[in-house]
Amino acid sequence: MRQAVLAVALAVAPAVAAGATNVSADTSTTIYATPHNGSSVGQRVTFSASFTFACGAQVETHYFVVDKVAHSSSLAYDGRHAVETLSISTLTAGRHAVSYHWDTTSPSGQSCQGGASLYYTVTAAPVQAATPSAPPVAASPVPASPSPRFANEVAAAGVRLKNPPPAGDPNYGYLALALIALAVWAGAGLVALRRG
Repeated sequence: MRQAVLAVALAVAPAVAAGATNVSADTSTTIYATPHNGSSVGQRVTFSASFTFACGAQVETHYFVVDKVAHSSSLAYDGRHAVETLSISTLTAGRHAVSYHWDTTSPSGQSCQGGASLYYTVTAAPVQAATPSAPPVAASPVPASPSPRFANEVAAAGVRLKNPPPAGDPNYGYLALALIALAVWAGAGLVALRRG
């Protein structure tokens, strides 16, 4: 697919305003685009026109035409060489006809004019890749409840909790172990007292 046709066609219209004399056509006009290989919808494109005028005191009119719509912008001079740029980001997808026109005037009535044109292609905006979804959040591990053997050992020691914590409480095992140790220690103390 051709992105942009930038072959510069110097299309100079010899039409002259009624009553004007000594009008000459200039062939030094060039026009180019940036980016030069075409663009996507919404992307900013800059068209630049450059020319040298050999007659006339100053450039009287200067403008770009994009798809039959005139656009004016500022013109920069360096002696008799002039450059004009037009930046635009509203081009739709498709092929666009772009041209540039200028003419000069002078008190003596002598003037010259020129222009250039090109075709510029804009493609549809690229489709955005789907954003991958975030990985699922792993569930936190469920604390292990005390084993039945451990519960039997607590019951055998004669220890009963008034308000036992829920079975899922991770501190339940430590509390039960402390109580068993306390019961064993108290039992050993009682045995020692009886013997003594």
